[in-house]
Amino acid sequence: MNRLVVNPITRRIVRTNLKDLGGGKFQSIGKAEDYTDEAIRAVFEWFMLYVKETGDKPYQVDYEGIGYILAMVKKKDTADGE
Repeated sequence: MNRLVVNPITRRIVRTNLKDLGGGKFQSIGKAEDYTDEAIRAVFEWFMLYVKETGDKPYQVDYEGIGYILAMVKKKDTADGE
């Protein structure tokens, strides 16, 4: 299966083919292409759209069982695009 994943050694987001090793573990096989900047930029823009649609209220995503929240908050006193 071909997926975007995080390389735990380099902390880069890569697209690669994965082999399922079972138990929730996978092995990257073949070439891994770096998509870090593109992926972060796309997620940032995705969050910005949600914040704009809610009248500049903070927007957050969390997943059950994970002790982290990912949030976007608009800077005070800034125009869009700044």
